[in-house]
Amino acid sequence: GYAKATVNPGQGVGLGGYGNAKERTSQVVLDDLYLTCTAISDGENVFLFYAADLEGLGGSNISIALKQLDKAYEINTDNVFFNITHSDSSPGMQTTSFANGVKYCQIFYKAAVDSAGIALRDLESATVSYGSANTEGLNYVRRYVSLVDGSPVSKNVSAGQNPTRVAHESEPD
Repeated sequence: GYAKATVNPGQGVGLGGYGNAKERTSQVVLDDLYLTCTAISDGENVFLFYAADLEGLGGSNISIALKQLDKAYEINTDNVFFNITHSDSSPGMQTTSFANGVKYCQIFYKAAVDSAGIALRDLESATVSYGSANTEGLNYVRRYVSLVDGSPVSKNVSAGQNPTRVAHESEPD
């Protein structure tokens, strides 16, 4: 099953991103922000997969959303997954301490519960599959690790960095 909800902030809602942006608030909507929910069931278990156009989503806000989902649908919250697009011109829900944060969080929680209900009602038989492909040359991993001790390198390193000392953390996929 699938559902899509618009989660645009109202005027004056604090926006995340771009460093310390505590004073940045929404003024107008140029592009809608969405929360999508995909429901999958194997006949015994239900899984919900969310994708949210947010700058971030903190653990305390995830916990509240999970409690509301459990109350509404008695769903195993271990089977609920949130993916955040990290859109820098959207609310950063790591906390509720942004302008009009509590009000916006309530809108988000309601959208999560409502979209789950629609996706659960929309369940149909389907075959689920997945794939993987090498994307060499299309993208790259920006995180590096030390070849000396495997520790993360704290900054992006240039291509000219000594390849005997650092390596990409993983391969792009």
